[in-house]
Amino acid sequence: MRPHAAHTLVQASQATGGQHNAPFSTPASPYPLVRCTRPPAPFPLPTHLLELQFEDTGERYRTPVHGLLWALQSPLLPQLCRRFVLESSSAGDAALSNSYAPPAAGAAPEGQELLLPLVTFAIPCRAAWPLLHRFLHDGSAASLLNALLAPPDTLPTRPFDPRAPRPDSAQPVLDSLLVRLMRVREVWLDAAALEMADRQLWATLRRAWTVLVSDLGEVAAHIPGSTVPTHLDGSGG
Repeated sequence: MRPHAAHTLVQASQATGGQHNAPFSTPASPYPLVRCTRPPAPFPLPTHLLELQFEDTGERYRTPVHGLLWALQSPLLPQLCRRFVLESSSAGDAALSNSYAPPAAGAAPEGQELLLPLVTFAIPCRAAWPLLHRFLHDGSAASLLNALLAPPDTLPTRPFDPRAPRPDSAQPVLDSLLVRLMRVREVWLDAAALEMADRQLWATLRRAWTVLVSDLGEVAAHIPGSTVPTHLDGSGG
């Protein structure tokens, strides 16, 4: 997908309001529906509301999505190919009207209302999700590789221990590499959970893992007493 189109889809999702509203059921839809507000024109309308359940943090995260894009990326989300269409028949309207909860104070006017089917899916790692989410939209292997190899903004601080030996100058570099290796692993786990088949994605993860493992061997060689070999097998990832 071209960068401009990818950016437009992301903006449309971000501009869609009401995604945290309570879902309701109706015979007209096989999935619970959430009453959202439309993004302003000319943004394309999202087709579904995806609720991700992150297994490592327990967090539930909702994001309006354009279903076809996601269904093409993951064989586990074929239901996103189908767009929910409100029936125009009086019977359909009556069924939906009976299923609706009364509109909340400050609710959007009917013309701005958007009913999105709520689809849930479990994802292993929360921290790595923004990187994979961006790749899902723009397909940029270069952007993903840069993000995987970039040093972390901050590293966890260790409590001071006066009995501990004087820290080695290589330790911060080692910590940074380990954080980045964990980042690659977490993106790999999320992509595997979605069963993504994009060759560029897996090639990029492999390349990032190989580079970081090679750097790890070089850093370890400068740490006194380290038993890590200088040249490591970077075929994993």
